[in-house]
Amino acid sequence: MADQVRHLIRQSARPGITIQVLRQLRHEGLDGSYVALDFPPPAKPIVHLEHLRSSLFLDEADDVRAFQETTARLAESALDPASTRNYLAHLAHRYESEAERQ
Repeated sequence: MADQVRHLIRQSARPGITIQVLRQLRHEGLDGSYVALDFPPPAKPIVHLEHLRSSLFLDEADDVRAFQETTARLAESALDPASTRNYLAHLAHRYESEAERQ
């Protein structure tokens, strides 16, 4: 687990990647996972939904906007990127300490 967490920390330093930890388990308006993809113009943003037996791409502006608004609310509720890296470093250290005790 420590290696996986440290991998996330390394990835968070790459351009275009933002990792934020959301410490609450449930959030209003979030009923499942999704991937919101933004591209440089003239391409439009899209949302990818994946479920047990199917997947779907949304590209209609109203559909995409709902997910963009949810993403913004989640980002506001989450730890900021620097605090997330600190939290993940603490978590990795804890996993390493637990592994050493076993």
